[in-house]
Amino acid sequence: MTSTRLVVLLVLLLQSTALLLAFNLETRIPIIKRGSQGSYFGFSVAEHQEHHEDRSPKYLSRMLIGAPLDQNRQPGTNRSGALWQCPMTSDPEDCEQVITDGRKTSNYVNYNNGVSSVNKRTDSDELVPPMDKELKDGQWLGVTVRSAGVGGKVMVCAHRHVERFNKDSLWGQGQCYILTQDLQFHELKKPCSGKPTIRAHEQFGYCQAGTSGVLTPSDDYAVIGTPGPHTWRGTLYVMTVSDDFIKKDTVIYSSPMQEESPVSKYSYLGMSVAVGNFFGSGLAYAAGAPRSNGTGQVILFTRHHQKPIMEVTLTPASDPFGNLPERLKTFGYSLSGGLDMDHNGYPDLLVGAYENDAVALFRTRQIIDIVTTVKFPHKDGIYSPDKMEPIDPNKVGCLEDPTSELACFSFETCCETRKPSKQEKFGRLKLMSYIEAETYAGTKKFSRVWFGRDATNRPHYVRRVASLDSAKTMYCQKEIVYLKENTRDIQSPIKFRVNYTLIQDEPVMPARGDPLPDIDRYPILNQQHAARIFEANFQKDCGNNDICESDLQLVAALNLPHSSKNRSEYDLLLGESEELVVDVNVTNWGESAYEAQLFVQHSASLSYIGFKQNDSAICNLHNATCISCILGNPFKKNKSVNVQVRFDPKYIEDGENKLKFDAFVNSTSKEVKGNETMKLTAKNCRTGTAKCFNIICPIVNLQKKEENKIIIRARLWNSTLAEDYPKVDSVKVISNGKIVFPEKVSIQQNNETDDKFDVEFSAHPDSSDKQEAEPVPIWIIVVAVVAVGFFKRRRPDHTLSGNLQKHREDNPENEALVKHSTNIH
Repeated sequence: MTSTRLVVLLVLLLQSTALLLAFNLETRIPIIKRGSQGSYFGFSVAEHQEHHEDRSPKYLSRMLIGAPLDQNRQPGTNRSGALWQCPMTSDPEDCEQVITDGRKTSNYVNYNNGVSSVNKRTDSDELVPPMDKELKDGQWLGVTVRSAGVGGKVMVCAHRHVERFNKDSLWGQGQCYILTQDLQFHELKKPCSGKPTIRAHEQFGYCQAGTSGVLTPSDDYAVIGTPGPHTWRGTLYVMTVSDDFIKKDTVIYSSPMQEESPVSKYSYLGMSVAVGNFFGSGLAYAAGAPRSNGTGQVILFTRHHQKPIMEVTLTPASDPFGNLPERLKTFGYSLSGGLDMDHNGYPDLLVGAYENDAVALFRTRQIIDIVTTVKFPHKDGIYSPDKMEPIDPNKVGCLEDPTSELACFSFETCCETRKPSKQEKFGRLKLMSYIEAETYAGTKKFSRVWFGRDATNRPHYVRRVASLDSAKTMYCQKEIVYLKENTRDIQSPIKFRVNYTLIQDEPVMPARGDPLPDIDRYPILNQQHAARIFEANFQKDCGNNDICESDLQLVAALNLPHSSKNRSEYDLLLGESEELVVDVNVTNWGESAYEAQLFVQHSASLSYIGFKQNDSAICNLHNATCISCILGNPFKKNKSVNVQVRFDPKYIEDGENKLKFDAFVNSTSKEVKGNETMKLTAKNCRTGTAKCFNIICPIVNLQKKEENKIIIRARLWNSTLAEDYPKVDSVKVISNGKIVFPEKVSIQQNNETDDKFDVEFSAHPDSSDKQEAEPVPIWIIVVAVVAVGFFKRRRPDHTLSGNLQKHREDNPENEALVKHSTNIH
């Protein structure tokens, strides 16, 4: 086969919510039609509608199907192709072949500029063989089928039709039949007839007339499908052809390409296209990718004005797209849309799958518009859609439950359905409302709140059902929400999602000969407005920008005498002191700090006794070597707190000559950076201050959405660290990598920001490999070093939530980075 299919498509994308229900094609009860095996029935398709004012019904819908390898009714031909018309029924095998070739003519055929003018043509169904100069076997009649729409003409082409001009000259110029709206012969189009053929294919010897294009109904855009770009992944372009220079849209629209494409290589997206008002709100566009996913797909696009890259709305693959009886290969090779075949006010989509000799018509469902609002109570008890008053987590009770012992609040969600723009009314609707708190996005497993008065189960969602009809179009529900006890995060907002869906019976595929199911029994809500996200905020002691910018400062000391040799050191005499106390003062010089906590890490040889009780801090054992103290939630501005953590030193080993304490504070508020920074000199590969090794890993034939994992194992000797860095407790090692494309490979990327990455880890040499300390007496020397300054972090602290997490299971006290720290030795 040498046909070239010019395909076209345009797309107006609804703002995608990533919900398939935003698209209103009814995929569960398609109308299936089948042809003869091996006939390529469905290679081309067209929706067609006759319009007769003097007949009943006035409008008669038909599916026109091209089968280019079928047996034609014309005698003397073999597999020359056929055009079939199929009615809107549940019988898959009731299509009829349209007579195109072989009718008798009582006069000559005069070709004038490639258009035949047949003076007389008999209406007899008696057909005659082809003329001697014609070769119709394998002419592929039905390679292209087009309809001009309601009451319009029909065109069916045979692009491989051959004529003999002499013994040695056979020209495959192709031809097209033009039929009336009731599929009777009108005229024959041979645009290359009579044109020069001396240089054969370099001129008009092999025109293969019958390749076609599509214009949008308004003639503003030409839509062109291109199956070849990007290793036959294919794409499509939308270009203006408007004559209005002032209003002319100069943007060239296209579907996403390369890695952003909705299909993989060799899918041939753009092999067929269709244009239609599928959404009921403007033109939308469908493109077939017959080799995608193994069986073929139809990709739906919509277009935003002045946005060149169109967005994907839906990919209705043949499996599991609807209740098709079997997997349809090359599903989506041919498409036709734009006509309301079942007269419900919405255009339908006809899809061909020629390798299975089948087509499927997907009807569109009635769209019910819906308006969703959320109302909040005010002090006067009236609910309105204004902004919700912030929640006071310390105040129990609320408007709807004033006697509650928990903090609570309420809101009211309402939805209003409106009759479809193309329908006078709709029947009774059963509507389900589903409200979920915080966990709907999948990023949180638990919610801080629960609904209703069910204190036992405490559900974080609520589901309700209501009935609406043309008389009652609005439904509202009030919900009470309770804040769980001991909720620590009272800074970030509580987000809710309300979603409305229709409850309806599942449609069933009809048996052969049964009436088609009434499509209006299965309407769908306009999902652009059926879902809404809103939030409840807490009262916060923050600035005008609603961001709490805290400034926590920490000073620590020990209840031991300073060393006579070094005032920065403390002396501990074993057996003399029964307690070792770490005395910490924390002050917040900025705005309120939420979930403020103090952490004190200590040697495993010390036993935690407790802390000096005060009204501000509560301390608990976090793990075997760490104490955590809650300072306040929030820890208010200009507030100070003194925390004294007590340890028992009697279990210290005789050989242990130095103790170390790490103290730091943290909160979930934004920390104000200090005026002074600590200058750290790093050995860097990029600046040439370090000798580094390059590891190159070639990656070939990486398919879409595939990934390659590269694991590099390296041995880092403790002795090396101890020799090069004898006086440090840890060394940070950063490895960086980047993706590089060879110059000879032409690859375009929409996003290059993620082509580089850094991996950081901390190395802690064993104490036995460190430089030997000078001999000391039985006194234990405890050195106090206060680190002043701030580090510029590449990543958020692991303790930002107020919970200290271990970096290493074998060494939990090694916390890599803290906001404010005091190292006490």
